[in-house]
Amino acid sequence: MLHIFDLKLLVNEPLTTKELNKEELVFDFEKDCALAVTSMVCDIFEISGAVRFKVSGFGQKDWPVDCRTDLATVMEQVPEILKKIELNQYDFILDFYEQGIERQVAFSPDKDAIKLTCSSRTHWTPDPVSIHMKREQISRIFEDLYSRFLEVGEILCSDLIHDPLLEEWKV
Repeated sequence: MLHIFDLKLLVNEPLTTKELNKEELVFDFEKDCALAVTSMVCDIFEISGAVRFKVSGFGQKDWPVDCRTDLATVMEQVPEILKKIELNQYDFILDFYEQGIERQVAFSPDKDAIKLTCSSRTHWTPDPVSIHMKREQISRIFEDLYSRFLEVGEILCSDLIHDPLLEEWKV
């Protein structure tokens, strides 16, 4: 069995703004910071039905994640992770803290590879608990997720992707 951890944004092609019903957009918060804007983008991804967030690894092919909550929590962490990767610092935690998923993946250098250790705060148990991946694989996962987020956001909600509040979030 190939042991790898992966994060992806999967999109129904071709993607157009027509797939979005603007009447469904009711936000429970004000657009007052980058996190609020990224959350709105993720909400639009979910409502569109055209975007799916896929996470796999540690013995589970499809983690029970969605765009609205889980992608939003991941995207809030991605710019900081990318900054660390750029500095060749692979010692960080990716936290899936939303109720229901409640998992953490800890990344740490281990010789020529990066050791990923998954812990769960629910009844689910990772199997295996730890895996090793190449630095390049880790970089690619986060760079691809970040660029795909912006690319899909440009199509579905370019006004939010270009919102000045999101500038502080961008790498």
